[in-house]
Amino acid sequence: MVGSAAMLVECIQSAGFPPGFVNLVFSDGDFTGREEVGDELVTNSKVAGVGLTGHSSTGEIVSKRAGMKKLLLECGGLGPLIVLDDSDLGRAAYAAALSSFSNAGQVCCAAERVIVHERVYEQFVERLVSEAKKWKLGNPLEEGVMVGPMNNEPTASKVDEHIKDGLNKGAKVLLGGKRAEGFPTRLYYEPTVVVDVTRDMLFNQDETFGPVAPVMMGSSDSEILEIANSTIYGLQAAVFTRDIGRAFRFSRELKAGQVLINESTLYWEPQEPFGGIGGKKSGVGRLGGVYTIYEMSNIKTVVIHTITNSP
Repeated sequence: MVGSAAMLVECIQSAGFPPGFVNLVFSDGDFTGREEVGDELVTNSKVAGVGLTGHSSTGEIVSKRAGMKKLLLECGGLGPLIVLDDSDLGRAAYAAALSSFSNAGQVCCAAERVIVHERVYEQFVERLVSEAKKWKLGNPLEEGVMVGPMNNEPTASKVDEHIKDGLNKGAKVLLGGKRAEGFPTRLYYEPTVVVDVTRDMLFNQDETFGPVAPVMMGSSDSEILEIANSTIYGLQAAVFTRDIGRAFRFSRELKAGQVLINESTLYWEPQEPFGGIGGKKSGVGRLGGVYTIYEMSNIKTVVIHTITNSP
């Protein structure tokens, strides 16, 4: 992230923008409201607005510390990928693997929960395991590798915690489920499929943020919607169905900023608005295209009364 940010600033400077137009400031550690550099940027009266991509807990701290500043917060998600009983199961399984394992699952719009209608549950799980086996773990710079390491030890430890919690409460690991051996660090995690996940498990309460596909079962459309909406998050959701009526129902009733029909939860075109829904903890405002410009601008109304004749 540091190298990418530095390169972006270099590109801006080389494009001819004046010095100081964009500034890159580094800081140690996570922002907690006590970290000096971050706190100064958020609270300083000369800063008119604050944008953040990060965890929901950090977003809440920023919103409290920023006061009346404009905010654009893109925070956590617990994205459901929903597979209904009339779905193209092959397409849905491919999308679930893609959504769960890309970037080793370290994406805010990853499929953190795969919720499957009971009529196709066993068939779908079989297909998902088959797809998951295709995801090669290793050095992401090597050809053919599809899953790289976790970002840091706390992130990997959270995956350990979620899997242990699930197993203790009755879930089953069909593939993976542990850190991989034979790699330079302990941060390489096997692509994992966990089934029989229930609402009381950590998988359904907070982001796992790792290469894990936790599979849940729903007995009806209504129950699946209830499960999907049962968390504090509301960022991105995907629904697989051949029925346009069901697609529109889920689009209306899912509490998410974006609903994708027959598409992975990772789908995002940069010109489209992207962000969380009100009443949840996935963020404030919209990223993407002109919407980002609106969020980072002040809209001003000017009224001019042209008087041609005095009374």
